[in-house]
Amino acid sequence: MYYFLNSFSFENHKDNLTYDEIITTLSNLSLLINEFNLNKLELIIHSTLSIEKLNGQELKSYIPKLDKDLRVTLLAKLTKSKPFCSNTYEDYHEDEIIVLANCKEELSQKDVICNFLGCAMFLKAPIITPELFCCNSGFSNDQIKIICDNGHSENLKNYLLSNYKEIFDDYIKNQKENLISWDTYFEYTDRVLKKVKITNECKENFKIYSYDSQQGKCIQNEIERFETFLLERKDKVIPSLNFKELDKNINDESGKKQRIRKSKLTSKDINGNSMVMSWHSRVNDDFRQYFYFDDDLVYFTMYCKKIPDP
Repeated sequence: MYYFLNSFSFENHKDNLTYDEIITTLSNLSLLINEFNLNKLELIIHSTLSIEKLNGQELKSYIPKLDKDLRVTLLAKLTKSKPFCSNTYEDYHEDEIIVLANCKEELSQKDVICNFLGCAMFLKAPIITPELFCCNSGFSNDQIKIICDNGHSENLKNYLLSNYKEIFDDYIKNQKENLISWDTYFEYTDRVLKKVKITNECKENFKIYSYDSQQGKCIQNEIERFETFLLERKDKVIPSLNFKELDKNINDESGKKQRIRKSKLTSKDINGNSMVMSWHSRVNDDFRQYFYFDDDLVYFTMYCKKIPDP
């Protein structure tokens, strides 16, 4: 999915920017780029951004003042910027023009031709505005409306850079609302979940049940419960956690049951190696979700009906 950085905020920024406003904005931009990289999203920036002047100095002259990690991220993005209307495909090149029937941003009456607004309109992509730089009050709204002489109009989502976490909350919410099958769900969980992974063997267990069935919903709720619990305790390594805080019915199997029911409790880990399951949660009264963990992640390995005690 594409997002466009509001170039006008850099090209025609407000007068007398403070040093703190510049550093804060560039730091937030770098943090945003990091999040986009992790979520496989694409932020399109204009190829001339690094030479835009802020208080008479080129933007790139401020980059050495950032923390090292932020500096590296921003430099990498600026040096690899692509044409502002394209990314990996070649539908457009820098010398091409999109004809949009004389379209303008409604409040400022800025022409959208040959700038990021035209591209965002064509792709129906959201815009991200560095509000500390912006002198156009219209770009502080949640929506940016573009109107054209032929009667067409487009409302584009506009996010403020300082609220960049909202971008990902909305993105994940929209992704979840469009899931229609186990395959789309697994593609989503593989990309979005930070603390939970699902093995291939476990995915096959889940597919026994219809995605939209009550059992399917219980499975999805269980995954979300674990993800939320682990994210809330991200400052701790998983082996030190008390899973009873999540659910009193999370337990590990006894050594005796592991020996006697070894064949039924054997599944595969994330690398495809066989292992005897132990830790599990109760899903309804009749089903068990087995998992193992390392310092950073929980791996769901097997979903099955309750295995009776020996």
